Amino acid sequence: MRNEEKNKISRHKILVFLLALSLTIAVSYIIFDKLEEIKREEHINIYQQGFQNGYTAAIVQIFQQVSTCQSVPLKVENQTVTLHSVECIFQQAFNCNSIPVTFKNQTLNLVPIECFREAPKPQ
Repeated sequence: MRNEEKNKISRHKILVFLLALSLTIAVSYIIFDKLEEIKREEHINIYQQGFQNGYTAAIVQIFQQVSTCQSVPLKVENQTVTLHSVECIFQQAFNCNSIPVTFKNQTLNLVPIECFREAPKPQ
């Protein structure tokens, strides 16, 4: 009986060791996976912050140019759109200057209809 008891105790020890080893491996895997997830989230946050900063800088630059009545060409792939400030367009319109508007490599020079009418005669 003693041999059977020794074998039983040995089997229990081996089983406990294997269970402890399996638990250690599982916990290690979970911790490693969570650490990798945290790193991925940090990289995504850094990427998003960089994108937002670049977007903000581009918008600020466009506003600065447009606010000084400069036209701003925006190019995406093979298409170009030129932006103008509405305030500058009205300012030019009241002075009867033509307003160039460009879209897809075509430019139109717009002049308000009031500039073609005769000025009212003084009474």
